[in-house]
Amino acid sequence: MSNDHTTTTTTGYGLSQTKTETSSPYHLSTIGIDSVFASVNYHSLEDPPGQEDPTNVLTQKNRTILTTLQEITGVLKSCPEDFIVREIGGGVDRTISSSSSHPHNKGEGKEGQRRTRTADLTDSWTLPPSDTCNASDNDSSAVSTDVQLLHPPAGQNCNEDTYSNHCSNCSDSLVSTTSPTADRIPVPIVSAADTPQDAVKIILTTCIQQTNDQEPSICEGNKLYERLETLSNKAMSFLLQDGEENATKNIGSCPEEEVIIPPIMDDAVIVRYQNLITGHDIPSTRTNGKKSVAQNRCTFHRTLKLAFPLLKSCTLSVQESDAKNDADESRFVKVGMDDAFFGLVRYLLYPQRDIPLLYEFRNRGCNGPDAVHGHIMERKKRNQEDIPRIKEHPSATAREVHLFLKPSIQREERKNIHHLISKAYRDFDTGTKNDVAYDSVDKDKRTTIIIVKWSRHALKNNMMRKKRKMAKDSKIDKCHTMCILKKRRQEHSSVLSLLASALKCRQSDIGLAGRKDTMAVTYQYCTLRHISPFRARRANEYLKEKGIELGDFQRVSWLLNPGDLQGNHFEIIVRNVKRVEKVFDKSDGSTFQERLVPCESHYLVSAVERVRRGGFVNFFGEQRVGEAGPADEVGVRSSDVGRAMLKGDFAGAIDLLMRGRNKSRSGDFVESEEVRLMRKTYFETGDIDKTLSLMPRNSYLGRERTLLQGLKRYGRDKPLEVLKCLNYSTRMLYINAYQALVWNKMASERIKRYGSKPIPGDLYMEDDSDEVKIVVDKAIVDIRQVVLPLPGYNVLYPENIIGDMYQETMNQDGVKFEKDAVPEATGKGSYRSLVTFSEFLEWENVSERDPVTDIKFNFSLRSGSYATMCLRELMATTVLRTSEEGVENISQ
Repeated sequence: MSNDHTTTTTTGYGLSQTKTETSSPYHLSTIGIDSVFASVNYHSLEDPPGQEDPTNVLTQKNRTILTTLQEITGVLKSCPEDFIVREIGGGVDRTISSSSSHPHNKGEGKEGQRRTRTADLTDSWTLPPSDTCNASDNDSSAVSTDVQLLHPPAGQNCNEDTYSNHCSNCSDSLVSTTSPTADRIPVPIVSAADTPQDAVKIILTTCIQQTNDQEPSICEGNKLYERLETLSNKAMSFLLQDGEENATKNIGSCPEEEVIIPPIMDDAVIVRYQNLITGHDIPSTRTNGKKSVAQNRCTFHRTLKLAFPLLKSCTLSVQESDAKNDADESRFVKVGMDDAFFGLVRYLLYPQRDIPLLYEFRNRGCNGPDAVHGHIMERKKRNQEDIPRIKEHPSATAREVHLFLKPSIQREERKNIHHLISKAYRDFDTGTKNDVAYDSVDKDKRTTIIIVKWSRHALKNNMMRKKRKMAKDSKIDKCHTMCILKKRRQEHSSVLSLLASALKCRQSDIGLAGRKDTMAVTYQYCTLRHISPFRARRANEYLKEKGIELGDFQRVSWLLNPGDLQGNHFEIIVRNVKRVEKVFDKSDGSTFQERLVPCESHYLVSAVERVRRGGFVNFFGEQRVGEAGPADEVGVRSSDVGRAMLKGDFAGAIDLLMRGRNKSRSGDFVESEEVRLMRKTYFETGDIDKTLSLMPRNSYLGRERTLLQGLKRYGRDKPLEVLKCLNYSTRMLYINAYQALVWNKMASERIKRYGSKPIPGDLYMEDDSDEVKIVVDKAIVDIRQVVLPLPGYNVLYPENIIGDMYQETMNQDGVKFEKDAVPEATGKGSYRSLVTFSEFLEWENVSERDPVTDIKFNFSLRSGSYATMCLRELMATTVLRTSEEGVENISQ
């Protein structure tokens, strides 16, 4: 309908959704947005109680208003440079006071001025002045090997004065710490433990609370230690039994197979335990009694796993501990057998040897320098002789554990072994090696082994924890980098993936305040955790080829989180502007013809003034809900996936994600022939390996690849586990898309029935409060305060017909929001303003002639509002028209 000839439409705007969809398949009503506008003065349907006619949705007066509204059409996003977005306020440190100067806003002393700072990239080369933050870019850190137990001198209370006085009189028995303050109190060393077993024994004999309020008894501690040894021996005896049923049937069946440890108290001992592999360091200072108790218990849990690998421990709740009050000191510790890997007994040739090694390998963690360096050197194909070795502990240096299988184990059974290990501990990667000799005498006796080692993800996470710890210990104020991120025609998740690859960091180390349009040029603030400006600038060499650039580097001491922005400023050019003229049929007056005619400037002046005065309906755009249009042409929308997840149909959600997009509005296929072949193979054959082999390399199909790898790992009978392979924010994005679809539908009904004025039963929020209230007196409430809920288990619904329609819509979809459901099948819900207003709304005649052909809009919106919805209100359109060239009009 972008041609200049006459076209015929059977119905006009403002009629029922069904008729409109029939006349225009790309009507926005397919994503819940009907032909309603906040800036139009509707005749409200608010009749006296009992006289409202729900079927008479639009009166004749409203039909007349809508059909006489001047619709304007044009080409939007003909190129990314026609749609420019700049973030507002994302780079503001919210911890500073209004009188402080923010590094990104020097000379601006007022808080309001700082919060309207707009992102713009001006310099991608200059680095900030050098400072002392060099430690954050190191790739590894030295780990101490000492094991020390600390407690105050006998006979003295554990108070601040005692600690300070005692520390000032000690020399050899003191830990090197910073000067004591009221918040951090140095603690003296009492003794040292050579082995984890010694450490457990010292804790049990010196720091447990006695029930009769006596001093800790060494005798009682030794008895507890003996019970732990007995329990560990029982666990070992299970490994000698053949068969999984015999190995697991008795675990937890009798009270003698668990040991209850009395509360571990801070007035008895403060423990500092730091070992080679785990790298955990319990500081030798205390802030208050409760925190010290938590530190002591944590040390006990870690030490116990090293001393007795087959045991596990947990802290009982206050109720389980039968405490008299809620004091944290009253909590007991329960120790029992750890049966996580006991299911391997039936498959292993030497379970009594291999399983304890597997437990010890897990308990010591992946902090071992040999594990990290071995992984790197393996990747670089270096010789084994070059790998540095550490002699303190044999299992500390192991990069992997070998599990020898019984020769009778078949290939199909090995799949169960891989699943069992993966389910017990997700940070492990497993592999298989065939034809391995297991008898040192008879070399002909061979079997298959399972190789267990740390996954790349676990090693990478561990390295980042080391970096964060080093930065924290060095007390550096500005160890992060803030910069401006410019992207052109890039989707949000793709940007995160490219940044993580270029900077060699995790995606969670990249802080962004919000998502931006894909088909646009966008500028936004970005923080990089423990990454130097030099390292970020060096990444530009790779990123510029991908349409991404970093610049305006600064060091900061804070990180951006989603939502840390005030809004966005838009510069949008709409080209080939036309006005839609309606010529009604004189015979019946209900149908009309449309034709595109030149648009004079006075129509634009009127439209801008109308939106300035009345605002626009705060609909969610296609970026959130999914593309408008018929499902058989558009393909799968995000809201469709979210609906399936909320119904608990996780297998269906996976199939929808694998089905993907279909055609664009121009009629062309969205995806390449290779991608379509890959999807066709998945649905026709169900062969995961074959589908993965057909997936194009370096494609944008990261989510599909992740799902296929999850299916290969967990199988089709565990669809929820497969979905969990996607990161949490991606999974929640689909839930939010369905919530947005319901919100759009309800907002359309609300405006269509009652206009843009408050009515009794509406929900509203006062400007200075987050409390949601119900409108009783509509005279004291402004439309700017009226909100509608995104459905969830923790929201209120309007107390009028709109509230009933929420429930009716969700019942039709078979969706329920339940608090106890898994996160992938529920949502908490929130509130969103029904009508919002743009700031600094201006327009410019780019073509410099009248009638207008190209116009440029400048305006700012609050975070969460969509520019395309503001344009929709300006141009009074709800139909997505396409030109002959296939370029979209009005709404992307």
